[in-house]
Amino acid sequence: HKKQKDFLIILIHALIGSSGKKNMRNLARYAQITEHTFARQMVKMFDFASLNLEMIKSYKVDSDVFIAAQDTSFIPKSGKCTQGLDWRWNGCAGKAEKGLELDAIAAIKVGQEKNEAFTLSAQQIPSNSIPKSQRKNKDKEEPTRIDFAIDHIRKILAKLFELNIKYMVADAFYAKTKYINQVVKLGLHVV
Repeated sequence: HKKQKDFLIILIHALIGSSGKKNMRNLARYAQITEHTFARQMVKMFDFASLNLEMIKSYKVDSDVFIAAQDTSFIPKSGKCTQGLDWRWNGCAGKAEKGLELDAIAAIKVGQEKNEAFTLSAQQIPSNSIPKSQRKNKDKEEPTRIDFAIDHIRKILAKLFELNIKYMVADAFYAKTKYINQVVKLGLHVV
């Protein structure tokens, strides 16, 4: 929609031109729209994966070879009301810390001169709503991070195929039979 397109252009300009924290109040100081307009527009759904795909395709040359990579990132966060806040593994600190976790899938251009990576899709990993100690039905399996990662791939599989991607690269966390079997069933090879 035109309004959403106009807002996205203003948002990108504000993100680039602002200093300090990137919250709605601060962005409104650097843009020609109010904090409330930012809040209303940010609630609306937007397909960033399709936008990222179009930008990658405009950069891509026919001879380019792409592979995909999947990994998680830890985002430190304090507070009590943040959605998805939980104890997560922070690889940099080498311990579990309170924060958020993001599952990202990138398209990597493999070449002789240099390799380049472009984020195609990123999704926040949900927290477990009930702590393990308080769960009543312990026999019922709850979705794991591996289930979430596989579902994330399913959601953007068509976009991966548009870039002629056949290989998914992942670190040792994903070296599980469940992950590898499901990704192979989707038509990708796991490295």
